[in-house]
Amino acid sequence: MTAVPDANDHREDILDLPTLEELLSLDDGATGLLLEMAGLFREDGPQRIAQLKAACEAGDTHAAGEAAHALKGAAGTLGAVELRALAGEAERLARQTEIPAILALIPALEASYPRFIAALDGFIQARS
Repeated sequence: MTAVPDANDHREDILDLPTLEELLSLDDGATGLLLEMAGLFREDGPQRIAQLKAACEAGDTHAAGEAAHALKGAAGTLGAVELRALAGEAERLARQTEIPAILALIPALEASYPRFIAALDGFIQARS
């Protein structure tokens, strides 16, 4: 059974709080910038995971690596610790042309994304 994401989950393995605090500081403590970035990631994150999966299914390690790299970068920018680590591993595996191993990571990526979004929403709500 899959655990339901907890909006109050700010564990260090989900959120990088210093990264989020720095993003808030760029907006003088307001949440506007963070909300905008989170909105973009809500659209882009699932698309990147889908692109990664499709590239692997097509046997295209170059495209898989690009999708994983883009996901890793966006996750890192928003302080998504677990998601960034998983995307980084997928990127590494793409360089090694390990498509089956990347495909085995896809469920973890798909599970990590909503955990991060719920934790991020909780963080933003606590700062609003």
